[in-house]
Amino acid sequence: MSFETIDTTDVRFVGRISGRYTLPGRKPRNGMTVFACQTQSMTPQQILVSAPVIGNSGEPVSANFEELGLVHGYVSRKIDGGFAIEVDEGACDVARLAARIAWVKKRITAGVTDERSHKRVIPRNPHSTLVLADGKLVRCFVVDMSASGAAISANLRPPLGTALAVGRVIGRVVRRLDVGFAVKFIAPQPLENIEQSLFKSPQELA
Repeated sequence: MSFETIDTTDVRFVGRISGRYTLPGRKPRNGMTVFACQTQSMTPQQILVSAPVIGNSGEPVSANFEELGLVHGYVSRKIDGGFAIEVDEGACDVARLAARIAWVKKRITAGVTDERSHKRVIPRNPHSTLVLADGKLVRCFVVDMSASGAAISANLRPPLGTALAVGRVIGRVVRRLDVGFAVKFIAPQPLENIEQSLFKSPQELA
């Protein structure tokens, strides 16, 4: 399909696409500059994302989604657990973005899934809490998870070997990632119950 045939005002997809983002105007804290995110909904003009570090209104943001490519824009407003990215139409090819959103919508509606989904699961609600050894609670974002571990994005870069808990599941940091770090659980977790254990708010853990 030619990009020119897409009506960019009539393309919308509500669903979860994993990506990563940076707030280029912000000084890095704890060594982290890139974070994971997950779309809630998207149009060629605006993308709503769940994210571990919330941008301020008007703050520039660059996000990269495997299915959509690189998107430049700014934070238009905060939402529960994330923010809205207003797409910079001067820096992005809106017709191309519209075509890619339409393709993603068609692919997911048709039920085409990634074969790796049997190994790793993308959570519906990615927000959780880390419990550090000193009892400190840190909000985090679960990129994906399996019975043996999880990929975590947070405004924190713990050393390899650090013991911590994701929600109520204890593990250790075993690998650095571009968007955070990987945690290996001390004991395998049954996938049918893992979200109940991983996704705990600070209030539930207090």
